[in-house]
Amino acid sequence: MLVVTQFPPFPSPHLKVAYKGIIGACSEEAVLAVYPGCQLDPCETSENAVQAVESHGADRVVIPIENSLGGSFVENYDLINSHQLHIVGEVEVSTKFCLLARPGVKLEQLERVLGHPQALGQTKTFLGNLGVEKDIVIDDPYYAQLILSYKEETDLVIGTAEDHTGVIGSEKAVGLYTLHVVARGIQDGNKGSITRFWILARQMTGPSKRALYSLCEKALKMCIKPLQYL
Repeated sequence: MLVVTQFPPFPSPHLKVAYKGIIGACSEEAVLAVYPGCQLDPCETSENAVQAVESHGADRVVIPIENSLGGSFVENYDLINSHQLHIVGEVEVSTKFCLLARPGVKLEQLERVLGHPQALGQTKTFLGNLGVEKDIVIDDPYYAQLILSYKEETDLVIGTAEDHTGVIGSEKAVGLYTLHVVARGIQDGNKGSITRFWILARQMTGPSKRALYSLCEKALKMCIKPLQYL
């Protein structure tokens, strides 16, 4: 995993950082890259994560805003605009996707693959060649748990099909959920995808105004570029 931060990471055992997802989520990797040793505050949605900071339940929120293969997280731009938090930094995380399954399951046995919309969009070529059914899920680690636990907590039928179901995730999920890797580096392109996260706080502390201007300038360029094709 390659991590590039706008500001150097620093130990922060007393800082509580909110993010969308659970243990093993990509957002968690981004949080720990900037705030190693911090108190993690996993939230069900990005909205919940932002509200945690606004309500003083957390000190920072780390939220994805752009992926090099999947494009912008438009819903998160809207979320940021609808709240009064300040952008105090950014972090870029590069992760190579893996296809995970239960121990003993082989690649050719898979009939269905679960993945976040962004993950499915970034692995279209591999999954297309594999010829599997693709199902959109919101949180990959959560569904990795479902494959192991035989639960049917959503309208996606796991049940007796667990031996034919894989999930897109990182190798970190292997140790967390006792899965195994059936294929590595399944993302389109050779270098993996880079996801950019913004760090938000209630007060504008830490970075200089110049650094903040750089962040805003990048956001403006991303907004203007699509207009060139209209």
